Amino acid sequence: MNFIYKYLAINTRGILIENYKISHSKQEVFEYILKNNLIPISIKIREIALYTTKILSYRLHFMYQLSVLLKSNISLIQSLNIIQKECHMSVWKCILAEIIKRINQGEAFSATLKCYPKLFPEIIYRLIEIGEHTNSLEKNCQLIYQQLQQQQILKQKITKALQYPCIILIIASIVVSLMLFFVLPEFKAIYQTFNAQLPIATRLLIIISDKIADNALYIVVTLVCIFWGYFIHRKYSPNLIKREQKFILHLPLLNKLICWQQLYYFFQTLHITQKSGLTLLEGFEYVLKTLKHPVYHDAIHSIYQKIQRGISFSESIKREKLFPYLCLQFITAGELSGNLTLFLEKLANWYQENLLNYVNKKIKLIEPMLILILAVVITGLLFTMYLPIFNLGNIIS
Repeated sequence: MNFIYKYLAINTRGILIENYKISHSKQEVFEYILKNNLIPISIKIREIALYTTKILSYRLHFMYQLSVLLKSNISLIQSLNIIQKECHMSVWKCILAEIIKRINQGEAFSATLKCYPKLFPEIIYRLIEIGEHTNSLEKNCQLIYQQLQQQQILKQKITKALQYPCIILIIASIVVSLMLFFVLPEFKAIYQTFNAQLPIATRLLIIISDKIADNALYIVVTLVCIFWGYFIHRKYSPNLIKREQKFILHLPLLNKLICWQQLYYFFQTLHITQKSGLTLLEGFEYVLKTLKHPVYHDAIHSIYQKIQRGISFSESIKREKLFPYLCLQFITAGELSGNLTLFLEKLANWYQENLLNYVNKKIKLIEPMLILILAVVITGLLFTMYLPIFNLGNIIS
């Protein structure tokens, strides 16, 4: 496990330096300080170096700042120093300090980013590398920023759309559990004092509640074992994952969602790589390295192999059922016009917009249905529990 250490040291000119270092141990930090001709004063552990969502999301801000500073004709080292000074995240301060140090020692910027694969995937440092070789670093930083921004916006909108239905389901589960395991036993005790036969619906509900309460531990352990066994088997069985994803692709609500999400990512990545100066085949290689969905991965790999054999992109995509006719039309138009990059961008934007519209539309349909189901379930439980009370007058008399 890595930790963030804050250290104070004095340099050869007698100036006190305060800095941060990500390391496994204090001893490693101590050796690092001595190696840099510094006299250590204090080394204190600050926090565990974790790549949280907040840390990863700062990457977008970093790429934006870097592209703006480079566009203003500020050198790379000066730009990184400015970003590092104003950054308030310990992890990023350490990483930026290390990147600056290694660049000053003669390493390329892209080479330093390779050391942090969780923050900078291969597609990012490869685009930076191309920018260094073609003297278009600012342009490629802007492209990376645009891609990260679009991915974040898409993720945020989908998450926001799903929040309300999830909250309703959680509330429904809590309310039903409270009624079954806390309210119903109290009613059961009241019913028993009257020594009268309960309605069949109430008796059935009590039997279900008792069975669940008596076997709760067994049920939980069984479910945990089933899910744990399935996920362990899934981890070591690519065929199982593929069958699972094929099945999900045939589910009514999820098929379009998954299809458009994968197509958006595919065309967006191809557009970015083409615009940065990579060849079409190199763009395919990055898609294949980063795409997680096994069914789409196989389809894209098949297209990639056909293009390698000299078949055109449009001809290759025509034979794949996972790509709608619209894809073929746009790719063909791009090839005929000699402006494939533009049509890849249009496809990416089209699938992004349709994905967001589809999610919002379905959520608007699902929300009232969930509220209705919740109302029916709770009303049914209340009616079943209060049903014997309606006959209390007859029982008492």
